[in-house]
Amino acid sequence: MPADEPLNDDTQLGAGAADNSDDEFEDDDFEESDLVFDPDDDESDEDWQEAEPAEDDADVDPGTFVNAGSGFVDNDLADCAEPQQIDLPGRHAVRQGESLPSIAALYRFGDQDAIWQRSQNAALRSERDPELLFPGDQVFVPERKLRNEPAAVNQRHRFRLKEERVWLRLVLKDEHDDPRAQTRYTLKLDTVTQPLKGITADDGLVEALIPAPTRLAQLELSAGDTPDAKKEVLELLVSQLDPISKPTGVQARLNNLGYRTGRVDSTVEEDLADAVRRFQLDCELPATGELDEQTRQKLVEMHGC
Repeated sequence: MPADEPLNDDTQLGAGAADNSDDEFEDDDFEESDLVFDPDDDESDEDWQEAEPAEDDADVDPGTFVNAGSGFVDNDLADCAEPQQIDLPGRHAVRQGESLPSIAALYRFGDQDAIWQRSQNAALRSERDPELLFPGDQVFVPERKLRNEPAAVNQRHRFRLKEERVWLRLVLKDEHDDPRAQTRYTLKLDTVTQPLKGITADDGLVEALIPAPTRLAQLELSAGDTPDAKKEVLELLVSQLDPISKPTGVQARLNNLGYRTGRVDSTVEEDLADAVRRFQLDCELPATGELDEQTRQKLVEMHGC
């Protein structure tokens, strides 16, 4: 990050690596090993009912974050509308903000490879990272295979279900390119009601395992432990990062690293060449201002994806 550039307030992020570990999220697609039946469970029916999710958000703490809505960030989110399902099997047209993990979650697949490894997606696999799709890409989604599970009456049965989750990773640095280490933060997502809290690592890393459908997030940084401590808020557009082969993917990465190119748009801005040139100079590359393959590869390396 150049020394004279502040952090970008509207950071565009890739989806991150998918995680298929067991969790508590709901999903219709589960494997044999995920079925758990315990007839000797002595948990009372009352306790069981209390463990069910709430039917509404009436009792949610007002300070928690439930749904981002269109006013969550300043950017125009018209292209970030609610995803639309198609009849299966069929081809899903990728929209801005979608990645393979979020598409798998949309169609309630517990494993994204059940979609990605289909032969109909071979051409797309050769061109794209599953976490960095581009609007207009066509993803073939097969019909889900359903099965029946026998269960005796008058007994309690537990089903452990799975949903795609992804890692959100963000490295924070100050205007001098030094890591913002040991900084308290609160991370709010548009997919969960309770915020995540933590402290940045020594290298400024913020790391969280989040639901794949997450598209908007808010990261609040605190300068201290007291209620009146100075706070800074960053708006994050999760899964909005385009492939590096696209001009918008280059712009977003440069912006995130502090080399401002202006608003990310499909039209190449005039300041893009200047930002590329400054990036090349800092990375000791030939300062041509042109996006050659060496510059693209270095940009991916410095950005992290």
